[in-house]
Amino acid sequence: MTSDNLVTNADTDIMTKTHHIITVNKLTSYIVHDINNVLQTILGCAEILMLARNNDDIVKQKAIAIKTASVSAIRLMKYIIDINYKRGLEKRKLNINYCIENMQDIIEKICGNRITVCSNLNEHIPLISSAELYVEEILLNLVINARDAIITEGVITIETGTVNHKTEKEIPLFGTVEKKRYAYIAVKDNGIGMSEEVKKMAYKPTFTTKKNGNGVGLHIVFAIAKELSGYVTIKSAEYKGTTVTVHIPESS
Repeated sequence: MTSDNLVTNADTDIMTKTHHIITVNKLTSYIVHDINNVLQTILGCAEILMLARNNDDIVKQKAIAIKTASVSAIRLMKYIIDINYKRGLEKRKLNINYCIENMQDIIEKICGNRITVCSNLNEHIPLISSAELYVEEILLNLVINARDAIITEGVITIETGTVNHKTEKEIPLFGTVEKKRYAYIAVKDNGIGMSEEVKKMAYKPTFTTKKNGNGVGLHIVFAIAKELSGYVTIKSAEYKGTTVTVHIPESS
């Protein structure tokens, strides 16, 4: 597998992904609108129960729980609209930390109770030029991969930082490093890890070691990194966990 082939696959995936995003955005807006209508009805009924004088404390406590859950769900619907519809794919100057902090709640929901999510965000990282949706796609795919690599309980660490390359160099299979400053986002897990053979195949479309996997998650990460003129590295060993790091150049 050559670097040129990967670039071609990346470009094709970006175009396909963009088309799918636009289609899914429209469908998502309709679905979220209908769900919000249902949630508003549930919320209204809960508020009526809370105010009713003839209800005992248990009923009122249940009504409060229903209201709390409804408000949380409405916020989640708003979040879905924000990331899938309003922001689109328009690039602008972004702080990666801002995107990560905004996604903290949904990341914790994805990982569930068995996995602890830790953040180590460098507040001095440079701004990048990207659509928020790209950064969110990178983060979600890496977190889901990390979660699936942890069989029982474990820890996922999300880290950001800066690398300043003073010379150009080749990263085998993973792209070209230019003489510039990069912001990076790294997702580290203490899961099952990868063998050297698996690591070499990880970027290939449809390659997966999961029983029900489709193999596109990491390839999407690679494609977005190439779209943003960045590169990806993997550190992993069997039974010693994995760290995937996406480097994106500083915005000019």
